Amino acid sequence: MARTRFLNMKVFIDHREIKVDTTPEKMFNAVKNMGGWFTIETIGENQILVRLKMKTPGQGWVEWKKGRASNYLAQTVFFTPRGLAGFLFWYLLYPFFAVVFNRWLKNIAHNSVVK
Repeated sequence: MARTRFLNMKVFIDHREIKVDTTPEKMFNAVKNMGGWFTIETIGENQILVRLKMKTPGQGWVEWKKGRASNYLAQTVFFTPRGLAGFLFWYLLYPFFAVVFNRWLKNIAHNSVVK
């Protein structure tokens, strides 16, 4: 399930969930192993928030946490655009981002499955 919305004319949000049997520890390890394109901001009991280090006309964050039920992993991407360039960046590249965001979620779910 994917959902994109525009909140208060200041933040773009993309939210996705996937059914997966995982623990927060395995999920966090899978996130940490994804590479150096982000800085970890906070880690909670069932949630991790990272700030993206990409050079963009805006700022991005990604939150991963347990979803609506204990066997769901939720991913929410937040992007705050700066000026017209930020809005165009999001709108024009969103089809590409949607593929990337989906791949992130599936990779984390796959790499954190309890075996």
